[in-house]
Amino acid sequence: MQYQSRGFARNIDIVALYGWEGLRKINGFYYEKVKRDSTFDPYDIDDDEFIRTASEKLGYDLAQLFEFWGILPSNDLLRELHPMPIDPAIKKKEE
Repeated sequence: MQYQSRGFARNIDIVALYGWEGLRKINGFYYEKVKRDSTFDPYDIDDDEFIRTASEKLGYDLAQLFEFWGILPSNDLLRELHPMPIDPAIKKKEE
């Protein structure tokens, strides 16, 4: 599967699990960051930063969901997100 197709699939899964508002929370964070800082490049976000932001904005540890898509969080990020709850819908998706 091409890289761009996986990105679209990720967005489709986020919308399926958290609705359009969930996707807006994640993307809106970066949109606002670009508005505040014209030197910020939203295409230069590392995987851990994106997983952390998505998890914070949606209130769940999304590391497993990103692993499902082949985006592997670092061990440091896994430890950081560990106290957050894991959405039961993510566990169900992986079954």
